[in-house]
Amino acid sequence: MRSGLRGAFRRDHAAARARPFPARDWRGGHDDAAERLQLYSRVLSGLTNRVRDLMGERFQARPVWRATKAVYSSLITRSIRWEIAESFFNSLTRRVFATEGVDPTIEFVRHRL
Repeated sequence: MRSGLRGAFRRDHAAARARPFPARDWRGGHDDAAERLQLYSRVLSGLTNRVRDLMGERFQARPVWRATKAVYSSLITRSIRWEIAESFFNSLTRRVFATEGVDPTIEFVRHRL
């Protein structure tokens, strides 16, 4: 995530902490959650448009996304937030492809034991 996005999430998180659960500020908690979802959607929309511009005709080429997933995976492997990074990548691929079910070739999937 870009630093501006991280800052926005931190501000939202701080606002949510200012509304302690025991205070029963249900409306405020709801508003905070709605704002975070809207922020996430705006960021994903902007990223989707940027990636579309960069990739051009290859935007919906699954082989390109398989390779992108592999490179992205190597970049996030040491991050303490790798699960969030994987989820974010999956959100992007869901905007690019109208996948029904799961496509493990272009999405991160955790297998349960």
